[in-house]
Amino acid sequence: MTKIFQMDLSNPQHVRTTIISMIASFLLYFIIYKILRRKVNVSPEYEIRLLTFFHGVFSSTCALHYVVLPALGYYEVSSIPFKLILSHSMGYFTFDLLWCFWYGESGVMKFHHIVTVTGLMYYSFKFSQQYVILYSLGLTEFTNPLLQIRWYLKHHGLRDTLLFKIVEALFILAFFSIRVFVFSYYAYIGWTDPKYGFTGDDLFFITLGLIVGYSLSYQMFGYIMHQLRKSKSKKNDKKE
Repeated sequence: MTKIFQMDLSNPQHVRTTIISMIASFLLYFIIYKILRRKVNVSPEYEIRLLTFFHGVFSSTCALHYVVLPALGYYEVSSIPFKLILSHSMGYFTFDLLWCFWYGESGVMKFHHIVTVTGLMYYSFKFSQQYVILYSLGLTEFTNPLLQIRWYLKHHGLRDTLLFKIVEALFILAFFSIRVFVFSYYAYIGWTDPKYGFTGDDLFFITLGLIVGYSLSYQMFGYIMHQLRKSKSKKNDKKE
């Protein structure tokens, strides 16, 4: 049995179909993006965020249905379409990573996507504990639809509305709760309590994801402080 780390490459058919699925997903997102650029034609960021919104809804729904709710005892699932879900996300993140390099996104975002693509590639060829990456993917992507709604509200001049403030508050709350507290908890129990069964590679990717989460949270904290200073400055200007 051929293994790299704990990737199982012994089944040529599985390797072939998985790679084909990833390429097909990548091409699907590329084609949809091109169609949106032609039909919507607002800006590259406007169109790519539509794809990001769709992927966030898809991946978080899959994780909720196949992993989270069954784990909480609501129902049981006989099988999980890991290949479909992971290949779909692999295609999206590969396309979005290339988009980030092409349009000069921040280093933190590029690092986030590189880590995600590496994790998805690894677990796509690991036959055990694939639920780890699916669970992580669903949790992190859960906040993405809120982020995109917030961006579109801001783009269309609705930043001062109650709806924008509600969406922003929900996003910030969910973002810090999941990326900092939830992932810190899983990293802690994974490293300290062997009964949960995390393998060394699971802990490696969980810890790497935690570093990415902290980096993004640092950026988010900087944004919050900037907004608070900006709001305080406006109040002082009104008083004067």
